[in-house]
Amino acid sequence: MPTNDIKRGSIDDITPEEWNSLNDVAVGVRHDPVNRPAHYTTSEVECIDYIHMMLGSGVNDYLRGQVYKYMHRHQLKGSQLEDCKKAQFYLSRLIYELEQQGG
Repeated sequence: MPTNDIKRGSIDDITPEEWNSLNDVAVGVRHDPVNRPAHYTTSEVECIDYIHMMLGSGVNDYLRGQVYKYMHRHQLKGSQLEDCKKAQFYLSRLIYELEQQGG
């Protein structure tokens, strides 16, 4: 949502989407297809967080599969670097989940 679409009023009335839009402008965030793809962040719950809620501890297998997928195809698509960064994103999330589970 462009910042010029935000209604005037109390900061308490701002929606999560409006807040994210303002924050993105403030920190200079632009389109980020790796860490924050627009098509995965259109609702109040990010897609990866929803998957985690649905799969519970099974999310580790999902994350590992995503790492395999992006590393397998990184030389077959347009941007090798982008797919490697996506694999890195999922690997970092897997490491975080393992740490939260005690290793």
